[in-house]
Amino acid sequence: MLRKRRFFQVSAMALLSVCASCQTTGHKPLLSEAVIAAAAIYESPEDRQLVLKHQDSLNAIFQGIRKRFRPSKLEFFLISGICFRKLQIKNRNDTYLSINTRSSTTFKDGKTSFEKRAASVFAEYSKPLLAIAASEKALLEDEDVAGIMIGTRWGVQKNIKDKYRYVTHEEMILVVRKQEIHEFVNNALTDQQLLDRSTVIALSESESPREITLTLE
Repeated sequence: MLRKRRFFQVSAMALLSVCASCQTTGHKPLLSEAVIAAAAIYESPEDRQLVLKHQDSLNAIFQGIRKRFRPSKLEFFLISGICFRKLQIKNRNDTYLSINTRSSTTFKDGKTSFEKRAASVFAEYSKPLLAIAASEKALLEDEDVAGIMIGTRWGVQKNIKDKYRYVTHEEMILVVRKQEIHEFVNNALTDQQLLDRSTVIALSESESPREITLTLE
């Protein structure tokens, strides 16, 4: 499995490596072979079997995202763009379908808080990505898959003494278990209830990963 010992370690490493692993502007869109982690990358036979078992679903998710978002608006991480990852959250150590993306969205620092930026990204990216992945019922019916994890990165424009501008990056990782996914797609949960019952992780280049409560307006 593409595994790390602790959830926050995985998140921090993903953020640090994102510049090298994401498709850059002006390049050709990533193909599914570059996005979906191949079975050979996983450590154990059980993990490799899980990937092979759901290869059709993983390809369908890739195609669904490509249909919904232009590559210039939302691109994948290389290799780990769509994969299975075992993560420890609190006292649970489970396997999730992991979707890792980078959006073209850039916010101006000082005009919005992280929570407001994350709420905007949830509405524009995380929610539709969750819906696309959740449409693959066979994958979610697998007892070895605990849920879906969606990471989306965006830019934040900052100013130094009102003269110099630079862009830093932030990321939100939404981890949703199968029960909440089932209720959400069947309209038994509102967007806010989904967030309240899920795990939301905030990452930025200047702070340690932290779990947050995201309140929608």
